[in-house]
Amino acid sequence: MTIVYKRSKDLPWQEIHNEIIILNASEGEAVQLNETASFLWDCLKSPLGIEELVLNTCDHFEVPPDQAKEDINIFLKDLQSKNLIQAVDGQSR
Repeated sequence: MTIVYKRSKDLPWQEIHNEIIILNASEGEAVQLNETASFLWDCLKSPLGIEELVLNTCDHFEVPPDQAKEDINIFLKDLQSKNLIQAVDGQSR
């Protein structure tokens, strides 16, 4: 099974000066994403796997793949813990 990540449905968000603010009503909080996290959020407008996210990030920010993968895993776990994204079976994209 291939895992892909996608944004949770119906989350209001706004981009302000290259950063994204997501309103998480179920948790009663606003989540502010820095420029790199905002780039990843934009990538997740369509479901993507970790390898695709790493390639996009390396191309955009010119970082080594190992560092990108480590940082992206942290990002994904953080947003999953806040129910802002979901991991789903990639076959059902």
